[in-house]
Parts: sequence; C-alpha cells; structure tokens
Amino acid sequence: MAITSSKTADESIVMPFDFSDALPAGVTLGGFVKSQELNSGTGAVVLGDAQATGNVVNVPVSGGVAGSSYRITVLASTSDPLRNIEIVAILPVT
Repeated sequence: MAITSSKTADESIVMPFDFSDALPAGVTLGGFVKSQELNSGTGAVVLGDAQATGNVVNVPVSGGVAGSSYRITVLASTSDPLRNIEIVAILPVT
C-alpha cells in the first residue's frame, strides 16, 4: 500500500498505479477495475475514466472532503490467467 501526496478537495489529479515491479517477465496487463472507499473521515472521491499506458494505469481523481482519506484500489488481470495484481493507495484530502 502506498500513501500518495495529498490533494485538496477542489483539486483534480491523476494517480499512476505502476504494475511494472509486480509483473514477471513476459506477463502483460490485461483489463483492470478501479474502486474507492472511505479510509477515514466522510464523503467520497470521484474516480474518472482510467487509462492504461504500458504497465501503468492512470486514474483521474476529484472531489473528497477535507480532513478525510480514501483508499483507491486498482485490480488488474494479466496475460497469465492465474495471476491478478492489486495495488492500493491511500489518498489524504486536505
């Protein structure tokens, strides 16, 4: 789990989820799903349309409530049908 730099409630950012270190040689990313849940505080963030570039999934994030933090998760399938990879980040909103 990674803690990213914080954002303000009125700021929109793009969070990169880099799967490079988790992929064995010859294995590539397939599809992915993203989700968010409240880590502490109140409210929710809005996740935009994520885009994959190579081994990185870029997730646009906006909204949230100042003083809260959110758990952003990206779960990716891979070219190996037995391997799915999840990356979780905590995003504090100031």
